[in-house]
Amino acid sequence: MGLLEDICEQYENMPLFERIGSAAPNGDRLIDALSTLYGDSDKARKVFINMSVCIADADGYFTPEEFDLIKDHIEYCTDNKVDYEEALAAMKKSKLKTRQDIIDYVKPIVKQLGEQNEENVKSFIRYSLAICSADGVICDEEKQWLSDVLS
Repeated sequence: MGLLEDICEQYENMPLFERIGSAAPNGDRLIDALSTLYGDSDKARKVFINMSVCIADADGYFTPEEFDLIKDHIEYCTDNKVDYEEALAAMKKSKLKTRQDIIDYVKPIVKQLGEQNEENVKSFIRYSLAICSADGVICDEEKQWLSDVLS
């Protein structure tokens, strides 16, 4: 994980405004890529929300800082205002309960995005790292999760 470690360290040392600056355009690219992939913007938005929450929960903890980085995209995709407590409650109702459930959900999506265009995978990585580093640290569980999803 040498290269991943180096990239994670860059994100951990990034000021918050740069993390936000990385999450926003990469999230936008992913929504567009998912819309192209599925040919259905409603499905693409649902998948994007689920994927975003999965990224935020990669270490088993969905923090307010992570929510802040995905909030605008969730509100765009749902056309509703959403607060952290609502997002946390919805996540707890999800069928994706275990780390493996989350990997099994996200991994094929990332594979399909990569088959569509390699830049999509890069956007996924940048988006994921921006979210995972929201608290200033990308922990070993988050690094392993990302490695597992990309393998």
